[in-house]
Amino acid sequence: MSAAGRKRVGQRSSDVVRAAREWQRQNPWPTDLGYFEREVAPKVAQVAVRELVEATGLSSAYCRRIRDGRVVPHPMWWAPIERIANARRTDQSNPG
Repeated sequence: MSAAGRKRVGQRSSDVVRAAREWQRQNPWPTDLGYFEREVAPKVAQVAVRELVEATGLSSAYCRRIRDGRVVPHPMWWAPIERIANARRTDQSNPG
């Protein structure tokens, strides 16, 4: 990877960490930590990685791990991921 590419990746990582800290200051930590795995993860399995990336701004590699059930993302991503998963399910159940 080029120096410019490394710089972009580093900046993006810093931005995500700052956003997570800000989210934690403004939102209560979920009391039901199993919610994502139980309610959201099964819906996400059918969502394209590209859609998850567009909904969250997270990397495609990380979104692939979320979709495959290998990681549980930070709670600040739960709502946007659940929205895209629910929209996807709605689109599939209403083909017309």
